[in-house]
Amino acid sequence: MERIFDSTHFCLVYIDKDFNFIRVNQAYAKSCGYPPEYFPGKNHFHLYPHAENEAIFRKVVQTGEPFTITEKPFEFPDHPEWGVTYWDWTLHPLKNPGGNVETLFVMLLDVTERKRAEDMRSRLGRILDASSNEIYVFDADTLHFIQVNQGAQHQSGLHAGGITSADPARPETGAETGKASRRL
Repeated sequence: MERIFDSTHFCLVYIDKDFNFIRVNQAYAKSCGYPPEYFPGKNHFHLYPHAENEAIFRKVVQTGEPFTITEKPFEFPDHPEWGVTYWDWTLHPLKNPGGNVETLFVMLLDVTERKRAEDMRSRLGRILDASSNEIYVFDADTLHFIQVNQGAQHQSGLHAGGITSADPARPETGAETGKASRRL
């Protein structure tokens, strides 16, 4: 357990039922900009106030049921220059023999870069799709269209399904396909 705690890329946090840090791993400490020794004894929500997250933590303590969320936005109050970050996290209650929650184990994964990349791809996709210029994206191996924007559909007179099933390397594959292929 010790080796996993110290070597994983997941951020690991062990806190008491009042949300005071007992232990954090190096990945968590690094993601927060502090050494691991900084955290023990400090209250999570004094360092990182967040009413919604605190309500989630309290519910887990009350119900004894774990909680998982993906791409949860969070802004570090002590690092506003980082902007909004996104986290996948799971909160596990750890119970004593009587069934009462004594501590919580939190596993977090910073997915900010992935989320930002997905958002950028989505924005670029919308821009390309809305362009009046003809834009065809095809698989370099199969030469089949992957995406055809609205400008291409309008100029070719074909709907996306007819164009995306076309093969630009084989104009003889049908009248609809041939029309799309000849335009290339």
